[in-house]
Amino acid sequence: MKKEVINLISNIYKANCKIDKSKNISTAREKIELLRLYFRLSRDLKIININKYIEVNILIESVSKQLFAWWKLS
Repeated sequence: MKKEVINLISNIYKANCKIDKSKNISTAREKIELLRLYFRLSRDLKIININKYIEVNILIESVSKQLFAWWKLS
């Protein structure tokens, strides 16, 4: 999961620096969905508790919405 978060942040940074942002934004959107899946699996396997899952899911949803809006504008 740590690798996916680093890749996500890296793609967001790259998109911010480039004129053609769509490729990096699309990759970042893929990474955020992978993170969503990993956290769901972590919750299902009882690796994290429900409160932590809810907290992280709210953050993931926020980033996902921001990426989608940015993707629509690019």
